[in-house]
Amino acid sequence: MKAFGSFVGMGLFALAALVGSAGANSITVDFGSPTVTPVGSNFRWDYNISVSANAQVEAGDGFTIYDFAGYTGTFTIPTGWSLVSTNTNAPDYLFETRAATDNSSVTDLILSYSGATTGAALTPTSLGKFSFTSIYDQKVNGFLEGLDHSIAPHLAQSNNFNTQVPTAVPVPAAIWGGLGLLSALFTARVSRRK
Repeated sequence: MKAFGSFVGMGLFALAALVGSAGANSITVDFGSPTVTPVGSNFRWDYNISVSANAQVEAGDGFTIYDFAGYTGTFTIPTGWSLVSTNTNAPDYLFETRAATDNSSVTDLILSYSGATTGAALTPTSLGKFSFTSIYDQKVNGFLEGLDHSIAPHLAQSNNFNTQVPTAVPVPAAIWGGLGLLSALFTARVSRRK
């Protein structure tokens, strides 16, 4: 009987550790996201977003995708969510400081939740697909910052999560240099003919 009690105790300890570690990530971008799809001359960026096990979103929670370059103003988000895309220097969430590296000249996508509380103790919960259109399709490493609540104990928590965002692809300096050289040669040749 003593061995059985130890076995049950170890099992409960392992379960508590699993729940605690699963909840540590909070709001995350699912594996394989974002996907980028051409839409006319623009590109739709689809982010599948989840909340970790032992975490939930409730009214007032949300997340920000920082530095989403080339945002066109077109988006599709799940019911219960709202978007603010006019701030290029979004504020930090509780306990977070990564917005300090935010590029103040590039749009931040700030999403806020006003729906019913959603989440589960033992499994991640999908929050849905969040789609935004950019004039760019080139991916660069970026980040998401979020605020949600742990289920047990019920506490506000925030997180940073690496993701990918669109970026303008600059023309390499070597190409500009080459074009400048060609222009100079052309000008010199035209000058000699005169």
